[in-house]
Amino acid sequence: MEELSRALDKWDRKSVFLLRIDYGYPVPLKADRTIDCSAVPPSDVLEAAPAFARPAVCRIVSPQFAFSSRRRTREGGGASAVPLRDSAVIIETRFPKTFRSVRDYLEKENVRHTSYEARHDGSLPPLYRQLRPGSDLFELHLSREWETGLCMARGTSVIVEAGSLISKSAEPVAAGALAKEMGITTGAAASYLRWMEDAALVRRVGKGYLLRHEGLYLLFRGRPERQARERVVKKSDPMDLD
Repeated sequence: MEELSRALDKWDRKSVFLLRIDYGYPVPLKADRTIDCSAVPPSDVLEAAPAFARPAVCRIVSPQFAFSSRRRTREGGGASAVPLRDSAVIIETRFPKTFRSVRDYLEKENVRHTSYEARHDGSLPPLYRQLRPGSDLFELHLSREWETGLCMARGTSVIVEAGSLISKSAEPVAAGALAKEMGITTGAAASYLRWMEDAALVRRVGKGYLLRHEGLYLLFRGRPERQARERVVKKSDPMDLD
């Protein structure tokens, strides 16, 4: 996390700092105001953030909406980039797909910003290292990380199946091998893996994929996996592919 600390130290506090960081990693900068926009329209967030950010720092956490000029024009209204200019705002997400969407939006709207994507090696995040393995709180965070990732991914039930298969392999799982195990085409398996990567559930290693970090492998060794499957299987998923 030293690289992130250096990047934040260089930030001028007069522009947007777009950050992608995995679940369970602390941000080494205390914000004066934090807004969780997982349930707030981006237009409201963008309008409100600068008011808190001058001269303080406002941190926007978990934006899960599309910051798209095309969408704004089609639907009328929506997110405006104007309030973000010259404001000390950190936009933080753990999802690569959201990170790219927000970055593209800021570039299109000519909003001055710094983009930083924290690198992770698959080791257990600091949050989990502070908890006792197997404790209720440890499992609660694992379940929350996995399930919020599922909310971002498409094809929920097949994502759970793919995750279970990946968890049983000591080596990175490629699309071809996953397709064989699931009885689907390689193209479909590759799509599932991309969705999982965009939702920060897996990480790419060479030509294959591993679960995002070693802690997630515990999800498929008992109660959390069964609970995830029960929640998913009770209803059909229109996004599943065959």
